Amino acid sequence: MPQYTLNRSAVLRTTGGSSFKFEPGKPVNIPQIFEADVISMGGQLVGGSSTPFIEVDGGVRTSVPLDEREALVRMAFADILAKNDSRDFAGSAPSIKAVIKYSGIELDRGELADYWQAFKLATDK
Repeated sequence: MPQYTLNRSAVLRTTGGSSFKFEPGKPVNIPQIFEADVISMGGQLVGGSSTPFIEVDGGVRTSVPLDEREALVRMAFADILAKNDSRDFAGSAPSIKAVIKYSGIELDRGELADYWQAFKLATDK
């Protein structure tokens, strides 16, 4: 069973009816099912990484550096415009589904609109 420490006195009360009392610097045994709760309140794993979770990748990357992110979206725009398939457009701009498919990153509509506007300004000159 993993041990966690907390830098303050606290009691973790779970919805499952369990409670764990923390005192500063003293390790406490925590069942794996409650690790997320302990980490969310600032708990540190004794002798290891503080994030035991595995990042699941469904083909879409969400944590991409900003400069690389913009480059991927611009390349997606160029590919979409070159292909010129009506299913890849929503009105006069590329659809969010098409940009996600071509770039491989997740983005929201506001971010898409900002990138598209910047792309159009750069290419219309």
